[in-house]
Amino acid sequence: MFALKRSVVAFAVMLSVVLSEPLAAQAEELPAPAVTTLAATDATGTTAKFHAKITTNNTPTIGYFAYGTEPDQLRGRTPEVSFVPGAGEVPLDAEVLGLQTNTKYYVIAVVENDDWIVTCDLESFSTLARPQIVGGTVSDITFKSATLHLNLVTHGQSVTVVGGAWTSPVLGGSTIRFGPYSVAADGDVAIPLTGLDAGMGYVWFARATSVGGEDTVDGGLRTESLIKMPKPTVVPAVATYGARVTISGTIPNKPGLAVTLAEQAYPFSGPIRPLARMAAATDTAGAYTFDLFAEHPVAYGVTAEGAITLAARNLTRLKVAPAVTVKAKRARRHRYVVAGRHQPAVRSVVSLYRRGAGRVGDERVSYGTFRFPARVLKPGKYEVRVIPDVDTGFVRGKSAVFTIPRR
Repeated sequence: MFALKRSVVAFAVMLSVVLSEPLAAQAEELPAPAVTTLAATDATGTTAKFHAKITTNNTPTIGYFAYGTEPDQLRGRTPEVSFVPGAGEVPLDAEVLGLQTNTKYYVIAVVENDDWIVTCDLESFSTLARPQIVGGTVSDITFKSATLHLNLVTHGQSVTVVGGAWTSPVLGGSTIRFGPYSVAADGDVAIPLTGLDAGMGYVWFARATSVGGEDTVDGGLRTESLIKMPKPTVVPAVATYGARVTISGTIPNKPGLAVTLAEQAYPFSGPIRPLARMAAATDTAGAYTFDLFAEHPVAYGVTAEGAITLAARNLTRLKVAPAVTVKAKRARRHRYVVAGRHQPAVRSVVSLYRRGAGRVGDERVSYGTFRFPARVLKPGKYEVRVIPDVDTGFVRGKSAVFTIPRR
């Protein structure tokens, strides 16, 4: 502890006082207070708490702290605290704001009364360094997500990272938020950004905070647009019931894309449903192929994650005709019975035709099987034509040509 007398009296004044007054009449000098500076606590990047213990020695006393970055130039000073006279030790505390980050400071406690200024040994401490985001990049951008990478320097502190991304208010002001993430080591921090809208520009922002302070960084990204799925090709466009058909197409610049076949069944007023069992991946040229059997009238399309919603403009209709089998059995006097069946067994009008001559006899209604009564048939080539009810969605079909021989 260092003590210095507060009152300095000029020699002439002192001499006149001594010569003119008895020694016993001179004012009695106050005792010096005592002080001990303690270690600073709760240091952050810009704040700290100072502590000391003082003894007033039963005299009115004030106390404060002087601090600075140079031990011989303590330019900072805390507000004065007044103490009432007492005999015991009492604490002197102060919280200091506005310090420089990552900086060494010196501090000393000072107490004064009317006669004395008392100090003690200097104490030192260092403020903490704020975290640093050296840079931010974005990778793995899709139509709905991306990954934000922050290069973080923690300075050995626990760091909390929060942030978000948003679009222009003119475009609807879509906003997402992320965090808090707790980070304890330097290096890359990968943050998933999910729930983004397709084909949109976003501004992203990130803040890293620790007891040492905070750092921020921002940037931009644009999500991928939704894929425009071209209309597929169906071969053949009109297929016989049960026949094999091929649905194919190409999605440019999309190799390895997982594609699912979707259908909308006749009467084409219901939903377009993806067929989970019918999935494929595009090849290196972006091409895909599906093979299936024609079983009902349907509009086919292809869909994929990130594709524009299927609609009539990218559906191709597959027309299905009944599969007709027929047999002509000879009866007496060149009379023949023509019978057969058609699939599917939907209500249809069935007619017998001779090539070059037209319909033979009356039409018949069939629900899957048919039989024309025995009658005289002229020699020539014949076929059975089937016209399904319009409500079934099937198109006209016909049997293979059969021959009635000459007598």
